[in-house]
Amino acid sequence: MKGRIVIFVGIALTAGIIALHLRQSNSGTSPQPSTTVTEKTIPKILPQQLNARNQNSVSDEITTATVQSATNAVANTSAFTDRMALIQWMRNLAATNFTAALEYISKMPDGDERDDAVQAACLGLGQKDPRRAIEAAQQLQAPGGVAENIVQQWAASDFKSALKFVADQPAGDDRDKMIHRVVYVLASTDPSDAAGLVLEQIPAGSAQDEAVMTVLNEWAYKDFKSAIQWVETFPDGPLRERAVKELEGIHQYQSDLAKQ
Repeated sequence: MKGRIVIFVGIALTAGIIALHLRQSNSGTSPQPSTTVTEKTIPKILPQQLNARNQNSVSDEITTATVQSATNAVANTSAFTDRMALIQWMRNLAATNFTAALEYISKMPDGDERDDAVQAACLGLGQKDPRRAIEAAQQLQAPGGVAENIVQQWAASDFKSALKFVADQPAGDDRDKMIHRVVYVLASTDPSDAAGLVLEQIPAGSAQDEAVMTVLNEWAYKDFKSAIQWVETFPDGPLRERAVKELEGIHQYQSDLAKQ
């Protein structure tokens, strides 16, 4: 039915146009354009047309923004891929020829890329010679706690050697941080010995407090009763209060887990 209506309308329009041409031919004159501009002669944009134009404009803006976002994403992905490739290449090079890795790094300008290369080189060497890798990280001022990461890996594979190396380091924040990593490794297997190591090797202060909390967390999950007994030996003060709250939180978590 709809198709028939369209056909009829088309026929009617065609007939009207033919009739108009016939009248013009009979009069012998061509219709003159009106010299008076009236409201009827001003082209009007219907609301639906205006909306369509606005939609097209918005659509163009969205398309442009989408293309730009896609371009940025590709650029970021490419930069990230290149960065990961550099890190992997540097780790492999350092593990086999650390001297060559250092020579390459020495020619790099300061910045994030050089920092990535330094970290990768030290970690790569750490798989083979952790002692030298830690010393290199300290000399190169490697960012991101690289020396501590190497110490932790070393302690996991050769605890006595790692502990001896760290214990021989000069007192200071760097030594305390490395001891903390050694303590963390020991706490996973023997929290009681780890607790003693914290008190023996880390001077009283914030560094010791953080190491204590690390040991407590490991201990409480392995032997909650023994962890409570250890906390009972703490003198009254902020650390004891913090430890008690930690135990309460772990107990609540374990209770909730048991109910599931």
